[in-house]
Amino acid sequence: MFEYIDQEVVKATLIFIAMFYLVLASRSSKRMPIAKYYHVVALLVLSVIFIDAYISESKNSENIKKFTQGAKLECQIDSTLYRVSKGDDWVLDKAYFIRESLMIRADKCEEF
Repeated sequence: MFEYIDQEVVKATLIFIAMFYLVLASRSSKRMPIAKYYHVVALLVLSVIFIDAYISESKNSENIKKFTQGAKLECQIDSTLYRVSKGDDWVLDKAYFIRESLMIRADKCEEF
């Protein structure tokens, strides 16, 4: 499941936690109430990372199932669009669609 953790989500979460802590620290001189709020918000925001990973893993499983059933998938990487199907000599390796030297994560696709 950890391979589905998006680095941008992790960075945004850490930035949000740091900003929240700085705002709380600047508004109150009491340390104890700040610590309570900080821990609650930190746990909630960090849970976003694992929720995002779970959604990606679910999408991955759905796309692998569709691929094995013969469906055509459309995968976008950066600005390039690829059509993935068994009929076009794509193969499945764990969570990736592979053709020649190109590897595409299965969760980055949608049914065509």
